Amino acid sequence: MPQAILNPSPIFILGCHKSGTSLMRSLFDGHPDLKVIPFESHVMALMGEQVLYDYRKQEAMPQADFKANLLQLLRQYASSKDRTADAMLSDDMDVSSAQQFTASADQPTNVKEALQLIVDCLPHVFPQGRFTHKPSRLVEKSVEHHGFIDELHRAFPDAQFIHLIRNPYANVVGLRKFKAKIQGYPLFHRVMSSIQSSMDVAMDQGISKNKNHHVIRHEDLVQRPEQTMQALAKAVNLSWDECLLSPSVMAEPWSGNSSHGQTKGIDASKVDAWQTQIHAFESWQVNRKLNQQRKAFNYPRFQARGFTLSKVQGESWSRFVYNRLRSLIG
Repeated sequence: MPQAILNPSPIFILGCHKSGTSLMRSLFDGHPDLKVIPFESHVMALMGEQVLYDYRKQEAMPQADFKANLLQLLRQYASSKDRTADAMLSDDMDVSSAQQFTASADQPTNVKEALQLIVDCLPHVFPQGRFTHKPSRLVEKSVEHHGFIDELHRAFPDAQFIHLIRNPYANVVGLRKFKAKIQGYPLFHRVMSSIQSSMDVAMDQGISKNKNHHVIRHEDLVQRPEQTMQALAKAVNLSWDECLLSPSVMAEPWSGNSSHGQTKGIDASKVDAWQTQIHAFESWQVNRKLNQQRKAFNYPRFQARGFTLSKVQGESWSRFVYNRLRSLIG
C-alpha cells in the first residue's frame, strides 16, 4: 500500500543530455517542501511506452513488467561509477531492501501508480538517506520526458514542467564529450536529433502558451542564478529558500557531472568554453539544422574556423565516413 499519496502538483524537469537538468534537480534537492528523486526514473520507459528520444529510444512493450524493470534500473545505478552520468549513488543504495519491498507491492497500471511506487521505494533504496514517508511535492527528471508532456499532464493536470535549454553549440560539445568517453566520437546525427527534439518541444510549448511549461536557459541559470531561481520558484508556486542556490544530492553538496571536471556550487566559469572546443563540422551542422531553434532562444550564430568536412579529433575513419555522408543526405 502507498505510504503517502503524491502531491497533485509535481515538478517535472525536462531537457536533453547535458542541458543542465541535473544541476536544476540538485538545486531543488534541499528544499523542505520537496521530495526529489535523486536519479532519472525513466518511468514512462519502464512502463513500456515507446520512446522516440534518440539516446533512450525503445519500441513499445505492452507487456512490460514495471517492478522488474525498476529493479533492473536500480541495479544499474548501484553499479555505476561514472561521475559524468546522471548521478553517482552506488555507495548509498540498498537494492536488496527495495526488492523485498516491491515484491509485496501491486504492479502499477498507470504513471501515477508507477511514480507512487518509486517514491515509496526511496526510503528502502536509500536507508541512510533523508527520505521519509512524509507527503511532499515530487520533483522528477528524465531526459526523454520532454516527449511525454501530454501524458504526464493528463496524469497530473496541475504539474509544472521546467524545461532546460542550452546553447546548441555548447550542448553539442557537452553531449559529444559525454558519449565519446565510452564509444569514441559518436554518431553525430544522434547528437543532433537529441538536442533538436528537446528544443522543438520547448518551441511548441511556447507557441501553445502552456502556462505550466517554463523554459530556463542553462546560461541564465549559471550566470544569474538568484534572479533565475527566484522567478522560477514564483512561477511554480514554491516558497523561496536560500537552498535553491546550493546544489546538493540527498543533502550532500553536489560536485556536478560536467565533462569539464568537478565543480563547487553553481559554476559559470566554463559557460563559453565550447567556443574553443567545437569543430567546424559541428558548428556547420548546428547552423544547417538548428538555425530556427537557435534563433528562437536568442543564441548568436557561430562558425568555428576550419574545413567543415575534415575529421574531428578522436573520430575513427569509419565513423568519419558515416558522419559526413549522413550529414550531407539527412
